[in-house]
Amino acid sequence: MIKLSLEKIAEIVNGKLVNSSASKTIAAVAIDSNKVTPGALFVAIEGARQDGHTFIEEAFANGAIVALVSKPIADFPHILVTEKSQAPEDFSQPTIWALAKLAKYVHQNLPQLITVAITGSSGKTTTKDLVLQLGDLLGSTIATKGSANNEIGMPLTVLECNDDTRLLVLEMGARHSGNIAYLTNIAKPNFSIITHIGTAHLEIFGSQENIINTKAEIIENLSASDWAIINLDDNNSKKVINKTLASLATFAVDNDADLIAKSISTNDQGNPKFELEFKGQSFEVKLNLVGNHNVYNAMAAALPFLLSGVSLEKVAARLNSSKALSKWRMESTQLKNNILLINDAYNANLESMSAALQALAQIGNQRRKIAILGEMKELGEKSQSFHFAIGELTAKMKIDHLLVVGGGAQQIIEGARADESWSGEATLHENNQTLFNHAKELLSENDVVLIKASRSVGLEVVAKELIEIKGEA
Repeated sequence: MIKLSLEKIAEIVNGKLVNSSASKTIAAVAIDSNKVTPGALFVAIEGARQDGHTFIEEAFANGAIVALVSKPIADFPHILVTEKSQAPEDFSQPTIWALAKLAKYVHQNLPQLITVAITGSSGKTTTKDLVLQLGDLLGSTIATKGSANNEIGMPLTVLECNDDTRLLVLEMGARHSGNIAYLTNIAKPNFSIITHIGTAHLEIFGSQENIINTKAEIIENLSASDWAIINLDDNNSKKVINKTLASLATFAVDNDADLIAKSISTNDQGNPKFELEFKGQSFEVKLNLVGNHNVYNAMAAALPFLLSGVSLEKVAARLNSSKALSKWRMESTQLKNNILLINDAYNANLESMSAALQALAQIGNQRRKIAILGEMKELGEKSQSFHFAIGELTAKMKIDHLLVVGGGAQQIIEGARADESWSGEATLHENNQTLFNHAKELLSENDVVLIKASRSVGLEVVAKELIEIKGEA
């Protein structure tokens, strides 16, 4: 973080400094008292389960020199703030709003910083991880850790930047209209990437149109000198092109776009190989990621660097050496007896579930294919039809065994069985334990198994237990 005195911080957040020397400077910002380092500012946030104000003493014991609070506290140095934002109620509290103002100030005072913002219904975390691994082609890079992409996590990422930081990579998520606009106001991007606009959180947003408009917020704050990076193969993404003043850069597979992927093939581990073409040049890319859908993520990640003048040869070479960084996203583990387990249990929607099943079919060619699936959450009135569609795709992809957990996902089985030509077997399980018991007996030599569901289903536990009992190769 850049050096700021406590007096300056209080001025930025419109707070009152109490019990401290105004000239002291902070070295870092933390919201978890256990992660406070010496010289840090501790931000007390009221969560659903815990109130950060109750951990102030612990934060100071770990080295904090001041706390940012919304309640008066005795004895400890603090900056008291009272203003709330217009964010949804759970993010409107004064200390979160103060955190946003502090991050915006830091961002505006780092003129050398190039900011890449990424959103989408799926693929945004993998794209962020790829941009991070390409980052040093431009210089020192700071990126969102995990999926800390909301009104708390994103400002904290911005505050990690200092005068040496050249590239800032920000994943931006949304559960309400206006969320992404709020985030881009804190850190205005130079490059905004929309990976794909699908059906994630359809129940919350109410309609596909609302999802499209919310994702479009990431390009609406851009100026003519900035870049909006759009997936030209995604019909929903194409609908937002007229919502920005920015220059437009597109990517597609075998289509007329600025960046094109051609001649895609897949090895027996599911890693795609393709020709990447830009401005008449072409270089081969061999991704260490599972599934052809990651070709799109790689193209999205490449464009900010190509548009910044980095050669296609260097970008392709770096993509070749990149790898999966975030857990439970098409995470491939080779088990004993040549069993390949693909753990994609972090989250699920219609589009990501479809992509994972297609990857399973490609990898499992000439091998027995097992799909362990759970419910896709937050689909509202579309839930039954979308789960049925996934079942239909399961049959079309000729999956041999379908193991489904939870009544909410029963329509997957109904969809698969509706295809009279499907010869596979399907079983519905009441809970993850009975699912695991079946799976551990079912798996045998040379199998390929996919595990996928929405995060709340908890299928990553089943993946972990299968790895433990079958053993890594």
